[in-house]
Amino acid sequence: MLKKISTILIIICLVFIFCSQVFATSGAENLLSTSGEQLYTVPEVTSENIVAETGDKFISGQKEKIADPIDGNLFSLTDGLNVSNWIGADAFLLGNEIAIDTGKIEGNAFIISYDVTIDGTVNHDIFVMGDTVKITKTARIGGNVFVLANNLIINGTVTRNIYTSASNLRINEGAVVSGSVYGAAETVEINTTIDKDVYLASENITLSSKCLIGGNFTYESKSEINIAADKVQGTIKYVNNEEKVSIQTYIISFASLVLLSISVWAVLNKFGKKFIEEYSNEVRVSKILVSIVIGFVALIGIPLITLILMSTVIGLQLSLILLLLYILLLLLSFAITIIILANVLKNKFPKVNIVLLLLGVTLVLWLLLQIKYTAPGVSIVLITFGLGSVVKYMFKSKE
Repeated sequence: MLKKISTILIIICLVFIFCSQVFATSGAENLLSTSGEQLYTVPEVTSENIVAETGDKFISGQKEKIADPIDGNLFSLTDGLNVSNWIGADAFLLGNEIAIDTGKIEGNAFIISYDVTIDGTVNHDIFVMGDTVKITKTARIGGNVFVLANNLIINGTVTRNIYTSASNLRINEGAVVSGSVYGAAETVEINTTIDKDVYLASENITLSSKCLIGGNFTYESKSEINIAADKVQGTIKYVNNEEKVSIQTYIISFASLVLLSISVWAVLNKFGKKFIEEYSNEVRVSKILVSIVIGFVALIGIPLITLILMSTVIGLQLSLILLLLYILLLLLSFAITIIILANVLKNKFPKVNIVLLLLGVTLVLWLLLQIKYTAPGVSIVLITFGLGSVVKYMFKSKE
């Protein structure tokens, strides 16, 4: 459960960065559901209400404060940001310290920051990635909370569900959670009422005397904990996370890698034959090492370049595109390495069907990935070699 929740949250946080440029509108009045119904109503901007800047606002700098209302989306790239007024649509915030003070965000809030403090109101969902995230007692979240952080502290109101992966999760006395809690954390402490279900993956769970779970309580841990019957109004379910992985899980894992490898091969065979032909000849050890070194440099260098580009407004869109391509290459690096190795074998054994070679290479590498002693090293080699091979080919093609 811990790995699944962490993976889901990371994907969510990365997807919203990309979607910020795709789904941003020129005004909050265009934020409609697929059925044509308005997702949320933006207050009419009049002299009797508030006078707001019309359209989206882009800001960058050191310490910035949103003191004037904005009738649109807010895009911010700053060292520090304080939102103390009305935002008519969504807020996309990137920085070192971000605080939603007395401000109100009518839409969703997407935040990546080291420290995040929410004192104000977000009418819809919040998506946060950071070190320490605080939702104070004056805060009100009108939708779901998605947080990937080291520390998540909740004292305010969350009207829907909480989804989190954190080192420490604390929901303090006085906090209001009208939905369910789905969490993976090293330490969890709940000191208030959770109206619906609670699902936890943690080795240290504390349900205080103030805790009350209105629905079911499901938790995954190495050992059971003593839970008073009056703490949970629904059923209590314990899952031992040391249970052996089922055969079905192994089959699905292997089948997924096979399907990915064959799918990528089919695409490359149709549109990227030159890339495949590049590795049709015998691959020397030196050539493999060069690809691994290039891949290692790219693995570290591309994120650094992305961060540098993000520090400038002009390079923001380019950095998002680069980040998306980087993520895509990481996801495909295993399959690319498998295809290259299968193609080398095809050159040595031309009579053997390429699909059978793909299956054979995938099986061998998958088995190595199941051994805890070899899995880390094999993973690094597969990622860096696949990534390096693509980067090397791209630069070679430009020459």
